[in-house]
Amino acid sequence: MLTWIAGAASLGLAVSSITFAAWRLASLAVPRGTLRTLATATLATSIAVVQALALGLVGWGTSPVGLPVAAALTGVVVSATLPAPATTPTQDAAMWWAGLSRAARAVVGGAAAVGVAWLGWVWWRPVVGYDGMLQNLLEVGRWLHDGRPGSRHRVFALAPVEAFPLTNDVVVSWLAGMGRAFAVVAPWAITMAALLVAAVARSARALGASRQAAWLAAGAVVTVPHVIAQLTSPKTDVPALAWLACCGALLLGARDHPRLLPIALLAGGLSIGSKTTTVPVVAVVVAAAVWAGRREVGRSPAAL
Repeated sequence: MLTWIAGAASLGLAVSSITFAAWRLASLAVPRGTLRTLATATLATSIAVVQALALGLVGWGTSPVGLPVAAALTGVVVSATLPAPATTPTQDAAMWWAGLSRAARAVVGGAAAVGVAWLGWVWWRPVVGYDGMLQNLLEVGRWLHDGRPGSRHRVFALAPVEAFPLTNDVVVSWLAGMGRAFAVVAPWAITMAALLVAAVARSARALGASRQAAWLAAGAVVTVPHVIAQLTSPKTDVPALAWLACCGALLLGARDHPRLLPIALLAGGLSIGSKTTTVPVVAVVVAAAVWAGRREVGRSPAAL
């Protein structure tokens, strides 16, 4: 019991520290709104991946001590060097909520209730799946044992799966390294579904769709049976799709906020790192965005 409490506290400290640092960094690119939230998610995940891989070089990549210490130091350094944003996350959420109609609030509340119920169900009746048992969680389990996320392990006799991009598995190992349990897999999968919904809705709005049409589009994407089926296991399709949608939303936002472009490239990298099937789409949307904003890109090569 004490081990579980210590792991939960360690994980909470790391997640809050990295999210705080990412929020301040994202605020340099866009001052408020959904775009800042998407940028924060991208930066926070990227920081977690980099820290896990860097600490993994010395066998501390899943350390329940090393990971939260690195995350806390990141938060302290960012707090000391970057200015405070104009609005806090709480104020941002309050303004977003105030802008919703009564019907929209009911839909959001219902979706949140479904998410909580789904999480409880998955914890009660976990379904890891074939790939999860033989690859995704097996890799994470080996990394937890040797402390080196990203190291290669022969998990299939007939397929070189250790050579696959494993970015999403590194994130799961970062979470499990502190929580010391695979229970973090379900919340992460649901978080990716929420990110997918937010990114699709934001992209649709940026392309001129009404609020109702944008949320309908997001709901249509997240309720595809293949997407729903993957919300019970540590598979990589939903994370790859979510980061792809996030990349697209940030690229559209970069038309008005050019500093979002480097963050959008990070989101594209997270998508490709989770599953290489997104490479063609990421390449096309990034090339189109860079060409459309070539003047702004030329003014800020250091950020890229």
